[in-house]
Amino acid sequence: MAAVAGWLVIKLGPEGLGVVLARIADWLSRNDRIVEITIGADTLKLGRATQDQQDRLVNDFLARHATGS
Repeated sequence: MAAVAGWLVIKLGPEGLGVVLARIADWLSRNDRIVEITIGADTLKLGRATQDQQDRLVNDFLARHATGS
């Protein structure tokens, strides 16, 4: 699964990955599920949070990986 996340970053770039993560967060707001996305040693876990909280988590995650770090 880590390979898929890395592939998404390479193919989509940070902006495209942000769109994908926003769609996942939207889907999670309507379903009782948890999704984990890992790039390197950094894991983003989305699930039971408000939309604002999920938006902040996604934005922080993307900011950490915007330069490929």
